Amino acid sequence: MTGRFRLAFRQWRRTLLGAVLMAIFALLCIGLGYEGVPPGLLQQPTGWIAVALTGLIVSLGLTLIGALLIPGLLSLIELWGVSLILGAIVFSSLNVISWLPELNGLWNCAILMAIFLLVHKALYGDWQVNFLLSTPITKRRSTKLRADPETVWNALLPDPKRPEDHYWTGTTFLDAPDPSVADFIMCRPRRGGLKDETIAVRLENIVPLETFTLNSQPANTNDRETPVVRLVVDLAPTAKGGTKLSIEETIFRYSYGQRLLWWLSNDLSDHLHSIRAKIDGRSDGSIHGSQMIPASRLKTVSP
Repeated sequence: MTGRFRLAFRQWRRTLLGAVLMAIFALLCIGLGYEGVPPGLLQQPTGWIAVALTGLIVSLGLTLIGALLIPGLLSLIELWGVSLILGAIVFSSLNVISWLPELNGLWNCAILMAIFLLVHKALYGDWQVNFLLSTPITKRRSTKLRADPETVWNALLPDPKRPEDHYWTGTTFLDAPDPSVADFIMCRPRRGGLKDETIAVRLENIVPLETFTLNSQPANTNDRETPVVRLVVDLAPTAKGGTKLSIEETIFRYSYGQRLLWWLSNDLSDHLHSIRAKIDGRSDGSIHGSQMIPASRLKTVSP
């Protein structure tokens, strides 16, 4: 449970964005004169404070609920925030069209759901693969693990000869096709309706128990020398027999939707939390952890 609360804390960007979106939605409802909203609410400073606090409380509550119950659905905060704002504008516009019949609750729900689907498509739709950005983004994060460097090394360095050691449960390996620059194809099963991750991997600069560089790109894309993601992994022993793990992540090609999702989710910090939890045997309350299929379930679905 502690891991889930830490996940909620790592979602502070999403919480603040959700608060802003909820406040904008409330202000729109006031300005557009929706029923049930006090018309003079913003005529005094306390009204503005009430709107801001309401947005923050609602957003924080949704973040906590999502982190504790279904971390994979945290993106609904920004999706529904934008959808409600657009919905308020659309419904207000429809109400002034005299020849339209009065919309009932069922039609309102259908219109709002259609707006949500359009927002989801606009922010995170697959169509963005045709408009990838290419300005490199580099981040570096560190964490300390109780496990010794050898254990951490075996769990992080992907090796087709020992797939069972990899920290991502159920990872399998395939040979890279011939003229590929990749060393192998790594397959990671994911749950929650997400597609399994299949990436082409090339390893460089390997110094056992100290450092390695992992270059990766989706296996179904045209093979290129320039990777989509480069991870530089550094390990150092700690005084207590543990390991200090540092990861430098550089993203070379990405869509703006991926960039937004990674930024809101604090992705690299979330990934490090998952790695530490899996290797040290702790409770994994991360978004990455919520995507992994438990080992017990993998045994039942394996052929």
